[in-house]
Amino acid sequence: MRKVLVGAALVAAMLGLIAPAAQAAKPAGPTCTIAWSGTATLFAISTPTGMPKPGTAQLLVDGAVVVTTATNGETMVSNPYSDYAVTHSAFCRVVQKAKVLFTSATVTAAATDETPPTATVSSPTNGQVVTQGDVLLAGFECADSGSGIAGCQGQVRNSAGTLIQVVGNGEAINTSNAGTFMFIAVAQDNAGNTGQAAVTFTVEAAPET
Repeated sequence: MRKVLVGAALVAAMLGLIAPAAQAAKPAGPTCTIAWSGTATLFAISTPTGMPKPGTAQLLVDGAVVVTTATNGETMVSNPYSDYAVTHSAFCRVVQKAKVLFTSATVTAAATDETPPTATVSSPTNGQVVTQGDVLLAGFECADSGSGIAGCQGQVRNSAGTLIQVVGNGEAINTSNAGTFMFIAVAQDNAGNTGQAAVTFTVEAAPET
């Protein structure tokens, strides 16, 4: 005898024969990264292949849109930010017909300057010989392409390395004592990095009269 299903039993049997519909995988959203490149802060946006079209990927830094590009796998880097020790926040989003579809997590960071400044000495020249009492002016300069120069100082040290005089650019170096000396230009940038350049010079005793 064949069993007949009615009512709720029939509905349950029919539902069991219908396989659940496969749901389409939701495409991944954009990613946003911050990287340091020597003297610049670079914010990069990356959107994976398979994002909806037409649409645009946007990079927002400190709340303002700085990069807009097409979606689907492109990577864009914004204009560099060269301000040091300033924290920026950035996130990426995808916009389609004025509707925000995806938003990445927010990343924050501040650039760091790890490159030392440079110093050059033009006077005295390396190996220069002067006589006691001669006028000898210091000539030097400092430069830094990153966070900028915080200090630039000229130092005169004796053969033992003892500091005996600090001078500024264009100021007179003490030549009252005979001996061999080192002149060092010391540069420091706003991130605390230092650099220097050094030369040696000799002060000869004045001839007896």
